[in-house]
Amino acid sequence: MRYILLILVLLVSSFSFAQENSESVDSENIEEVVTSALRKETALQDTGLAVTVISATDIESKNLKEFYDFQFNVPGVLFNKGNFSGAGIQIRGMTNYAVGGSFAAVATPRQDDINMGNLQMAQNELFDLASFEVLRGPQGTLYGGNNPGGTFLMQSVDPGDEADAYFKAEFGDKNLERYSGGMTFGAGEKMRTRFSFRSTHRDGYTENLFDGSDIDDRDYLGVRMKTIYDISDDTSLKLTMMHNEESDSRLRHQNAACNENKLLGCDQWGDGLPGRGSSHSGVSAFGSIDFIVLNYPGNIVQPVLALGYQDDAIIPTDPNQVFQTLNPVLERYDTSASLVLDH
Repeated sequence: MRYILLILVLLVSSFSFAQENSESVDSENIEEVVTSALRKETALQDTGLAVTVISATDIESKNLKEFYDFQFNVPGVLFNKGNFSGAGIQIRGMTNYAVGGSFAAVATPRQDDINMGNLQMAQNELFDLASFEVLRGPQGTLYGGNNPGGTFLMQSVDPGDEADAYFKAEFGDKNLERYSGGMTFGAGEKMRTRFSFRSTHRDGYTENLFDGSDIDDRDYLGVRMKTIYDISDDTSLKLTMMHNEESDSRLRHQNAACNENKLLGCDQWGDGLPGRGSSHSGVSAFGSIDFIVLNYPGNIVQPVLALGYQDDAIIPTDPNQVFQTLNPVLERYDTSASLVLDH
């Protein structure tokens, strides 16, 4: 009986030792996730915030190139561009698609310590990123106001101690050409700089039935320069400059249609979407007070139909077709810069 007990004790001890050894090996292989949510690098598991971190490896493997792409990799987050110049972020059920100086956002996108507008995120591409973080909940203490829902932190690759460079070319249908690259100069030195860029060109895939032209193409260029100067062993100065520009026929809104109304021009009431009716150059609120004032017959203030419409317009059911009397033209650029002292 004693021999049987001794054998059982040895077997249990061996199993426990093997299990502990396996757990120690697994813990060594697990990569520690680091976040900068507290304005300093901390381990994610030691950070007392609701944070989602997407690393550079995940960004590359999942082919994430625009702000739209990240919403499918972060739970509870939606992003959509509205009509005209509006764009909104929905996080934790809160959103705001309003446009105007008196409207505050519910979440703030920050790219390289620069507060970015929602419209910039809707139109610019994201390239040479080191991490993408989503902070849920109010972040006013560390990142200012206008973020009761959360904050998005996007950090590009810093010029490091090792020289590195890359160039990538992508090609696809509709004559898609996308080029990306980055290079570090003065790696390991007291002052080092990194340049990166993204260039995208693509033909339009939306047909305007009014004149048969293809619209909604892309012709985008984004460049970034980041310089780090080490003042001392624990103090550094970081200068980041970004420039984005675009010149194409990007659509400003989705298909909009209404039933024809002889007085108002467009009537948003009715059963279902008409096959033919009125097509407006703007968006839906056609029965508003502004439209009535501007278009009422005999208006002596503004007799010209400033908010005109096209009678008997074709209302296409194909999402890649529109009927517009004017083709969109987008000419834009934005330049941002930040200077950060780290200690």
